[in-house]
Amino acid sequence: MTALHQELEALLALDPDQVVKAQRHYWANATGARGGRILLFGAGALGRWTLAGLRRAGLDALAFLDNDAQKHGKIIDGLTVLDPRDAVARYGDSATFVVATYNTSAPRRQLAAHGAAAVVPFPWLFASLPETFLPHGCLELPHPIFEQAADVRCAFDLMADDEMRQVFLSQLRWRLFLDFDRVPSPQTPSLRDSEYFPDDLYTYRPDEVLVDCGAFDGDTARRFLSKRGDAFRKIHACEPDPDTRLRFQQWSASLPFSIQSKISLEPVAVGAHPGRARFSATGTAGSAVLIAGSSEIEVATIDDLTRATPPTLIKMDVEGAELDALAGARDSIQQHTPVLAICIYHASDHLWRVPLLIASMSPEYSFFLRAHAEDCWDVSCYAVPKDRVVKI
Repeated sequence: MTALHQELEALLALDPDQVVKAQRHYWANATGARGGRILLFGAGALGRWTLAGLRRAGLDALAFLDNDAQKHGKIIDGLTVLDPRDAVARYGDSATFVVATYNTSAPRRQLAAHGAAAVVPFPWLFASLPETFLPHGCLELPHPIFEQAADVRCAFDLMADDEMRQVFLSQLRWRLFLDFDRVPSPQTPSLRDSEYFPDDLYTYRPDEVLVDCGAFDGDTARRFLSKRGDAFRKIHACEPDPDTRLRFQQWSASLPFSIQSKISLEPVAVGAHPGRARFSATGTAGSAVLIAGSSEIEVATIDDLTRATPPTLIKMDVEGAELDALAGARDSIQQHTPVLAICIYHASDHLWRVPLLIASMSPEYSFFLRAHAEDCWDVSCYAVPKDRVVKI
């Protein structure tokens, strides 16, 4: 047994109830005797969602603080938005500053430099009130890790090399310990910009057919074109949210016809079976298929969408529906073995369930993990056909 396998076994031997107890203790330790006085750094979507959760739990916050000067002095959801420096001057020793942004290292350093005594990342708050806040993306109670230990081991062994197994372990530790010093941060701009299209993992084909699932406003397609120009065969872009799809259309209309003509924008979500589904359309990256969604959309399978132009590269960022979307691409994966770049941070168990599902469809893949943001966010699993792995 290698040292990395021993480390994995040590994690899987932990008592899940003790892990939960330790997670809840982080908040109590950090907040001390501040009487539940909370300020929220970040007046965006996550900050507002955190405030709503606090209120559902019978709590509240004193104020928002935000680096956007245009928000200072405004009232958002009943709270005044403060300049961070002013907020620390006023509440620095008497309140807990909760960083409600997805990349917390820079705000934590900023607030500490201003003199805030208690600065905590939002997952510590979420872990202290799991019945209110969890699950949230890959933030979940840790019991599935232990209940599915056999699958965790199998996925760990699928990783291409020890470097990838180290990444796997770091993601597992993060889910268990919420330890913000164990995962490198902040990520470099080059690593952020390489999301889905890293030059050091897989080779490109001149006839590339990209299936962009969760195409948003064209951000992924723009990144693809910056690398490929017009040297590709087709882009199948799938985006069910009407607001972001309109922004995609407005951007693509500005492209040369030689590129426009090779882009197909489909108003669908991708899933395991064709049909209809409820959808929450927010006009943001958080739009998702939800049972309680306010609208209804068409669902299509990747297999059906791409019969005329089989995929050579599939990207998925579909807010937790990745397993269903992969199931709807089974024929494409088995027959054509496209490169797969799949987000695995929308649910805790996607760390192991995504690579296991892909491996069950085809033995022809090598598996890589890469974190393109801090902590557990923007982590992708890259399944690369062995003949397209970059040889270093």
